[in-house]
Amino acid sequence: MSDDRVLVWAAPKDARLTCEFLTAAGLQCEALTAWRDARDAINAGVGVLIVAGEILTPDVAAELEEHVRTQPAWSDLPIVIVAAPHQTERLDLIEGLGNVSVLQRPLSLSTLRSTVTAALRARRRQYQVRDLLQSRD
Repeated sequence: MSDDRVLVWAAPKDARLTCEFLTAAGLQCEALTAWRDARDAINAGVGVLIVAGEILTPDVAAELEEHVRTQPAWSDLPIVIVAAPHQTERLDLIEGLGNVSVLQRPLSLSTLRSTVTAALRARRRQYQVRDLLQSRD
């Protein structure tokens, strides 16, 4: 189900390695390297979006913020940003992104796994609300 997918938007090698780890942990994962691909994948349904800190430029943050702002009322897309210590200085870029968790590198794999599974659990509840709202129509 695409609603449970973890999208990893990072440099190709990092995205691939992260997806390999998450897939081995039993999660559905898709590696992305461009905003166009991330946007299309989000529109198709997503559980969690993981973004590498180096990708989060002001332009990218603005595009992502616009996408978050246009979500349906029931939706609060979980976003996990994995950033190096020097990248956390730019975290003012995430103020408008809503449901964001920031994980600092170096990152323990158990922290990544637990953060993603908690975000997926919350996202599933959001999809339950969506389904309930749709059943009332």
